[in-house]
Order: sequence, then structure tokens, then C-alpha cells
Amino acid sequence: MEWSDGPVWPDADIYYWLCSEIPSEEYPDGTNWFFICDEELDALITLQATQVNVEERQATISKINQLMHDKVYILGLWQDPDVYAVSPDLLNVKFSGVTPLFNITEWDLK
Repeated sequence: MEWSDGPVWPDADIYYWLCSEIPSEEYPDGTNWFFICDEELDALITLQATQVNVEERQATISKINQLMHDKVYILGLWQDPDVYAVSPDLLNVKFSGVTPLFNITEWDLK
């Protein structure tokens, strides 16, 4: 299967990997088009959705990434970098790996 996805900002939501999201006759609107049901993955996805401590959540998401890598649930074919241009008149701009707009309230004009 070929699939492409982009980040949901400001927080990635990976609910569509859950076993409960596999489409069926009873649940045709399911979003797990991979039809992969992995109880360990389910538990990690459910856990990360409840974590408020950044370091703990980061560790859980790293476990999700490692599990997907080890079981080859995702095979990345290329890196699609984001490239942004910012006028020198726009001050206090900081980019993050999540969204280019995360500190937009701090932006200012020269």
C-alpha cells in the first residue's frame, strides 16, 4: 500500500493506527486502512495521548517509532524537507520540527 501523511499541528495524532479503527461492515468509517492490529502499538498510542509530561511523552513516541521501524509498518521512501524564507524585517521568528508558527505571538516587524 502507498500512503502519504503530513503532521497534524500542533500535535501529531496517530489514532488511525489503532485496532479499533480498522474498517469493517459494522464500522465502515474506520481510519486504519493498513489493517494492522498490534496490541503493543495500541497501548503505546493510547498512553501517549494521555501524557502531559513532555519527556515521558517523547520517550513513548520514540518507542512507537522504534516499534514501527522494527516491524516495518512504515518504510520511508524519501525525506521531504520544509523550506521557509523569512524577510529580515520579521523579527523573533523561530522554527521547530512541529510547526513554523509555534511562536507566532512573539513575531514582530522591524
